[in-house]
Amino acid sequence: MGTKVYNKTPQETLRLINNIPFFESFTKAERQEFAELSNELIEYSDKMAIVEEGQTDMAVFILLKGEAIVTRNDLPKVIINTLTSGALFGEVSFLTQTPRTTNIFAKSDAKVLKLDQKVFEKISPATREKLKDKFITVLVNRMSEMNSPCSPEGGNGSDQPCGKGLS
Repeated sequence: MGTKVYNKTPQETLRLINNIPFFESFTKAERQEFAELSNELIEYSDKMAIVEEGQTDMAVFILLKGEAIVTRNDLPKVIINTLTSGALFGEVSFLTQTPRTTNIFAKSDAKVLKLDQKVFEKISPATREKLKDKFITVLVNRMSEMNSPCSPEGGNGSDQPCGKGLS
């Protein structure tokens, strides 16, 4: 994928994590657990693939810095969604152990925290449960967005374009 592990100290990683709304409900000690995973912080250059449709690697990602776009192989020129700092993606494949259904490309230089099964084994059970609860919240919110009224122009009482929330 043309990536590199970003050699940040735990303190530098903690500064990134502290700026992400996803981690707001985690205690300082729980955030520190994630910061200790500095070796799981990966940097992607503009247009590099973070996730590719059909991949079977089982990991979930949190975009800590930068932006990324979501596409599908059957509609390569259509941007399904744009992800910004704090976005969680890859959770469906991770939880269901199924191949990826979309591509995620860095839209700018991006820093991503990769959480795979090995990482889940390293964090405390309480933090792991809290993380799973956050996954559920993200999934429920995404389903709610997908079921809300929308139009391609964002009309019909919604400023939300159709398809927003897919990733």
